[in-house]
Amino acid sequence: MRPAEHERKVALVSTAALMLTQRVQTLRRALAKKNQEGALKKYLVEKLEYREIDTRRIATVFDAPKAIEFCGESSVAGKKADVVIGLGDNRFMCVECKVSNSTVNSFKRLNHETVEKTNHWYHTLGTNGVVCAGLLSGVFSVDILAAAQEDGVSLFWSHNLGAIGKFI
Repeated sequence: MRPAEHERKVALVSTAALMLTQRVQTLRRALAKKNQEGALKKYLVEKLEYREIDTRRIATVFDAPKAIEFCGESSVAGKKADVVIGLGDNRFMCVECKVSNSTVNSFKRLNHETVEKTNHWYHTLGTNGVVCAGLLSGVFSVDILAAAQEDGVSLFWSHNLGAIGKFI
């Protein structure tokens, strides 16, 4: 049985509203992530006197930024990192910027994306050369945060960049 014309219109409007809502949420997360990255880069330059260098393909620890250097989104052992920061002890930090609007979403943002990359980077590059971090904003489940830390992700909040500065 075919739907009545008014049923078809209601279905179309409802579907369009759901699709638009999802698209707006995705765009907001992308903008928030871009703002996080920009704030971190600005903090590194203005507060820590770091120098931004060109993005790069980082296959080994020798390809990474050196102390007092950082680069934007780069391929690290085949997986993209949002910001890569050279540390004073000859290691480097891969920072993943994550925004979550709900505890359910936080699992995907942190554990599914960041922890998977962290495991890959530690396995490929070793735990002595790389530090993995998440720069977070929004709503995250405490259990998800604890699980990420247990998997070796250092966590920082984008509203408190001084904490990542002290770590560096």
